[in-house]
Amino acid sequence: MNYNSAEYIKQYNKTLSEHCDWEIQLSTDEDHKVSFAVFHLNTHPSEQDKPVLIGYIPLTTPVESLISSEILCNNYYHLGQTIGIKAQFYYLSESGAFPLQKE
Repeated sequence: MNYNSAEYIKQYNKTLSEHCDWEIQLSTDEDHKVSFAVFHLNTHPSEQDKPVLIGYIPLTTPVESLISSEILCNNYYHLGQTIGIKAQFYYLSESGAFPLQKE
């Protein structure tokens, strides 16, 4: 299989787009010559057309593996947000800066 072909990358990205906001490109980085660069799309409302580099994967990585990784990363991201909100609420309530209403 020719992993470097434009058709392979197009099909890979088509499948990715059905499941997540990621896409791959052939890496241009000197340290990752035989890899795909993975980008997250639509990361911020003010920069919707600017993909953000997530990292690099081997050329032979199946698309299903990358889709599974996206799901895991997304869940981990939301877990971090939840923990951050709870920690902020706890800090504000313990410091007295957050007025707790009593009924």
